[in-house]
Amino acid sequence: MVEREYDPLDEQVTEILDRHSAGLLDGDDRGENLVLESGEDFPALVGLVEVARRLRETLIPVRPDESFVADLRMRLMSMDEKEVQVVSVWSRLRTRLSRHSTVLGAAISILALLAMAVRLVGSLVMVIVLLSGNRRRRTAAA
Repeated sequence: MVEREYDPLDEQVTEILDRHSAGLLDGDDRGENLVLESGEDFPALVGLVEVARRLRETLIPVRPDESFVADLRMRLMSMDEKEVQVVSVWSRLRTRLSRHSTVLGAAISILALLAMAVRLVGSLVMVIVLLSGNRRRRTAAA
């Protein structure tokens, strides 16, 4: 990368162009005065001031037509209403799914409890059968 040396003329041109830009933003075109005052010292300034003047003439602010604004407002509001409808549909669906999942969870819990109860009863029956079988064998052997 090539380093540029400090040039006080660049700083002066920058200050002149800054003042000119500020004037253009305020609506005051002092380009011709700048060219007359500093044009001999800074020949590049003449071209830059002309470019700035042309840009200012070309880039005029644009105000949209009232019918366009009204139409855009209506389209955006209808899009907003559609979005609200979609959100409400999803909200209702989420509520229904939540209720169904709660009911399903309760049913699964009840089935799990029943399965544990059946297993417990089955284990108790098995222990009773084994104990009674051992007792019968002892009484038969005695």
